[in-house]
Amino acid sequence: MDTPFKSLGFESLSAIGLRNRLNTLTGLRLPSTLAFDNPTPAALAAFVLARLAPATPPVSASALATVEQLEAMLSEVTVEESARLDIGRRLQALATQWAGPDTAGGAVDIDFEAATDEELFDLMDNAPDYGG
Repeated sequence: MDTPFKSLGFESLSAIGLRNRLNTLTGLRLPSTLAFDNPTPAALAAFVLARLAPATPPVSASALATVEQLEAMLSEVTVEESARLDIGRRLQALATQWAGPDTAGGAVDIDFEAATDEELFDLMDNAPDYGG
């Protein structure tokens, strides 16, 4: 409904009464200016719905935002070389763990001296394509 509350005869006292009833029904603490900040029933319903079920970003967006924050923080930090190496190793381990065993940076656990021709050809056939 797009008819403004004012046109429906709402005034301060009725607006407070509506807000109080919505507070009781929803468990929210809505502002006393609710009906004036959201001048139509449709706007008020959208406001209350947004407060009851706020939109949350997908987990992937949240994770990417966290990675961006970490990247920004690390670009501004000054640490000793040994700490930098430790942090780098931990980040590499985390990246490898996150990416999974199939993308472990091309790491291969094979004894090339003892490998058969078939094992070497299989290794080459299953190597990742880096687009190069």
